[in-house]
Amino acid sequence: MRPEVVFISGGEPLLYPRIAHFFNAIQEHTKQINLFIIFQFSKKLRQQIRFAQMTLDKILLCHTTIYFEPERWAETTANFPFELYVNNIKEISKLPVPIRTEFIINHESLEDEIALFQELVKSDQSFEPTR
Repeated sequence: MRPEVVFISGGEPLLYPRIAHFFNAIQEHTKQINLFIIFQFSKKLRQQIRFAQMTLDKILLCHTTIYFEPERWAETTANFPFELYVNNIKEISKLPVPIRTEFIINHESLEDEIALFQELVKSDQSFEPTR
């Protein structure tokens, strides 16, 4: 099989020990790898992700957030630290990999949350915001 687009999700795929090997093995056979991530890992784990071993040119990081507001975030993530989540997004966005961020439209404060995201994360051309 040689699919044009591959979708990888489930948990936090970047933390899988052999993810770099997997990406490199399938990249020559596909046009794009959509990697769905949630940015919920410790700083120590983030530093252990083997980006230097990955060929990143066909990877698109995809992230969907239901709430981007500290209190609601805590409620929906079993109190994963909001600041760490934001910092993970900032650090990963320094890589030469585009990030597609999607917001779930299910509440009135969505516009405020998008503005907060843009302020805290400092999203730029590497992000593909969608609504």
